[in-house]
Amino acid sequence: VNEIVEESGQFIKKITRLQTIVGMRSDYYADRGTVRNALELRLQPKPDKYYSLQLIDDPRGATRFRETVTNTSASSEDPVTREQQTVTEDRFRLSLQFAKRFWFTTGRIGIIENSGGLGIDLHLLGDDLEISTDLFSFADNLNPRQRAWGTYNFFNHLYVSGGVDEIWNRESRDVFLGFGLRFNDDDLKTILTTAPTPSF
Repeated sequence: VNEIVEESGQFIKKITRLQTIVGMRSDYYADRGTVRNALELRLQPKPDKYYSLQLIDDPRGATRFRETVTNTSASSEDPVTREQQTVTEDRFRLSLQFAKRFWFTTGRIGIIENSGGLGIDLHLLGDDLEISTDLFSFADNLNPRQRAWGTYNFFNHLYVSGGVDEIWNRESRDVFLGFGLRFNDDDLKTILTTAPTPSF
């Protein structure tokens, strides 16, 4: 019984230490004149690590490569016909990452916008300023897609951002500016308890 109680207590402590962080972000791309939106759910069991799940609405949609090989006897020189297509669909993109922090640096690895990738965040000015970069989509373009940006928290839950996307692909390169907000469990509880009660 003592072992069961002790294990149950340890499990409850882990659950109570788990923080749920919700974030929303919008970025305006200057050259395309479009807006990229993202919704993030972050599960953080410890201050130095977390699991991130993101749903991204990118105007470029999801791109996939399709190749069709057909054998034919119509041509004696080239009896094999290859047809290559790049199909872009208007779908949401999904990111699922594991992040671990070491001092002022956080490393991330996992799925970034439907493809394998990795990222790094640098935390400066008491974590108010973050310099980040992602590297992913190794097969979609001639060069992998790299995005670099900075975010600055100017208020409790609000931040502004700006950066460059598609750094290594000149035809798709674009700059963006945006803003976002982020709440954790305690923040949400504070907002709900201090919100005025409607009267009828």
